[in-house]
Amino acid sequence: GQVLFDGKDVQDIQVQSLLDQIGTVPQNTILYHGTLEDNVLFGNPKARVEEYEEALQLSGVADFARRMPLGMLTEAAEGASISGGEKQRVGIARALVRSPKILLLDEATANLDPATEAGVLASINGLGDGRTIISVAHRLKAVVPCDRIIVLDQGGIVQSGTHVELVRQEGIYRTLWLEQSDAPWQEPEVDS
Repeated sequence: GQVLFDGKDVQDIQVQSLLDQIGTVPQNTILYHGTLEDNVLFGNPKARVEEYEEALQLSGVADFARRMPLGMLTEAAEGASISGGEKQRVGIARALVRSPKILLLDEATANLDPATEAGVLASINGLGDGRTIISVAHRLKAVVPCDRIIVLDQGGIVQSGTHVELVRQEGIYRTLWLEQSDAPWQEPEVDS
């Protein structure tokens, strides 16, 4: 097959040009020695003020930084008093400050407690405007709002659809959803 980006085969695009349009959020965000601001701008040291401020707002970093005495000048290196959810939000801001057309989330909420995960997912769900988000996840709460969910097993595609479509049919997705959700099975409501 072929992988197309804006209608062009990725093999015909210069690698650096392609990489410049992708932002990634790994499962475990690493914080570097420096301030919150330094850590966010690590994603794009040449970011315009508007790009920086938008990344802070969309990721939720602006909210928690306001509660800190030094705000964005708070030290954020590993070992600082920053929670796991706040670290992930810094990772999201770091990716967003690049103004990526594609945002790749690799198990971005896997190590978070349920309340923190819900907050980070709320931030992520507001990011789709004007960009493609590819979310790799085992915890299905992370993919519920996706336009299309691709279920892989043994290296192959075994199901594809929306969350509602996939929980309505027998298969891996429905089985995992029932295992991961606390509620008993009931037919999902269709958004109108």
